[in-house]
Amino acid sequence: MFGAISFRSIGTKIQVLAATAFLIGLASVLSYQTYVRIDAARQERLDANLRIVYGLSGTASGAIALRNQSVISSYMELLKSDPRAAGVVVTAGNQVIESQQSIDHFEMPIDTLSDLALKVEANQKTEVQDIGDYEFIAVPVKGAASRTIGSIAVAWNVKGFLDNVWQTAIKEALALIGVAALVLLVLVYALRRLVTGPLRKIAAEIEETPAFGSDAVRTAASQFEHRADEIGIFARALDRFYRNAAEKHRLHGQIAHLALHDALTELPNRRRFEECIDDALRNRSEEQDVAVLFLDLDRFKIVNDTLGHAAGDALLKTVAKRLGECIRQGDTLCRLGGDEFAVLQLSAPQPEGAEALASRITKSLSAPVEIGGHQAKIGVSTGIAISPRDGTDAATLLKNSDMAVYQAKADGRNGFRFYTAEMSEREDQRRKLEGELRKALELEQFELHYQPIINLQTGRISGFEALVRWRHPELGLVSPSEFIPIAEDIGLIVPLGDWIIGEACREAAKWPHSIRVAVNVSAVQFQRGDIVQTVFGALAASHLSAGGSNLRSPRMCCCATTPRPSNCCSNSGASAFASRWTILAPATPL
Repeated sequence: MFGAISFRSIGTKIQVLAATAFLIGLASVLSYQTYVRIDAARQERLDANLRIVYGLSGTASGAIALRNQSVISSYMELLKSDPRAAGVVVTAGNQVIESQQSIDHFEMPIDTLSDLALKVEANQKTEVQDIGDYEFIAVPVKGAASRTIGSIAVAWNVKGFLDNVWQTAIKEALALIGVAALVLLVLVYALRRLVTGPLRKIAAEIEETPAFGSDAVRTAASQFEHRADEIGIFARALDRFYRNAAEKHRLHGQIAHLALHDALTELPNRRRFEECIDDALRNRSEEQDVAVLFLDLDRFKIVNDTLGHAAGDALLKTVAKRLGECIRQGDTLCRLGGDEFAVLQLSAPQPEGAEALASRITKSLSAPVEIGGHQAKIGVSTGIAISPRDGTDAATLLKNSDMAVYQAKADGRNGFRFYTAEMSEREDQRRKLEGELRKALELEQFELHYQPIINLQTGRISGFEALVRWRHPELGLVSPSEFIPIAEDIGLIVPLGDWIIGEACREAAKWPHSIRVAVNVSAVQFQRGDIVQTVFGALAASHLSAGGSNLRSPRMCCCATTPRPSNCCSNSGASAFASRWTILAPATPL
């Protein structure tokens, strides 16, 4: 009898073993119990889905803010690995930027999901909607300063989610019947052997198994997978559950790793590096100094532009490997981005330790790198900041070491410099000059000085070189070496160059015809490509001629440092310009 019952459903067992006297009371208890179970299951399901969507919104917020389509798509693919995810929509700037729908759920109304996502982005409030067999959850995505930058909406397939709830409720009902039917001891024993025995065995394995260590649980469940009743269903479902849980745990680990590591070099990224710095500062002893070395590769852009991005990536991997060989155990190496790396040094006295490490790094990266049959020679400029003297938090140490890198590059590259307070003062002065420089042209604070050009063969003055000076109301005459680099950085060099050419022409028009004027032009202005029109326009405005049959020497010589001076003559009027003007352009060494 028991053998026959064991292969029937639990509902049949209840009908056979339960007495009619218990039916009315049992129905009431089961109805209440099922209601509580369903309500709890719905809430649990909603909470679980909300956690996933909120977690995804936090993880993908950076990619959404940057509209990084490839990274967003990778997150969506990870989400779609959950078989319950029927579709996902990502919005930013009140428009849909990513929309994916599972092929297994083509009937899911993706347009409705998109409308909900846009609504949530506008209202900045989470919304949940049940539509047919799907549960729509949409949450706003927060960016910097908790500002809403978009939204993520996910459609979850909830069809049949109550099946397991009903199965659990029925099992609990059987246990309740066993307790209530004291007179049916034999049947209680049978129910315990047929129902609770397997569950207890599996539960014992679950309690003794570490999180996601599913082998023991799956082994226990496999003993009952052959059964045709609910225990067999449960055993098979439990096996699937642990398989999915292990996979989700693995994917979660991958996502967490990607959020804190550089995809190319597998090194910690800036975010993780800042966390490491703050942890080190919190845990350091009074006598322990912490050094941050900011590394900026020299000539990397030339390699990247000449040999291609694939070669550039290979070079970065080689650099990461060499840097890893330079540091010691306990130090942290990261890639900040682009061609910038950083090292957190904890294992040495300072500043001697940082100086020794910087020297090792400089020597290691000075050696040529073989890439695809080419030898690439780079270098590295290193800035060093030491805590606590140069800062007591990650942001300050990185900022100050970055300023030290700037000084190392200014001093000739491929070396290292320690941060000093004077660097901050120079940076403040530079920022002040930058703000005043933007107004200087409008306020007519620039003027031209003329330096004679001597013909060494005749000893005579053959012309003049126009030199721009900035008459600052407080600083007096400012040298071009101070403000020209700033003008190039902030995009003011082109209008300033146009003014210099025009002013030189206006003054040259007042001089004897045989006198030549040379004007220094920034490479940035040559690369813009319209230097010819600028010169001809200035000549026309000053009533000067570009040349003629009786002109034997140029009136003006345009001098610039640019790798491709011929580009400036690629437009209309180039031939006339080239035949009457001299463009001196020393090649810039690569």
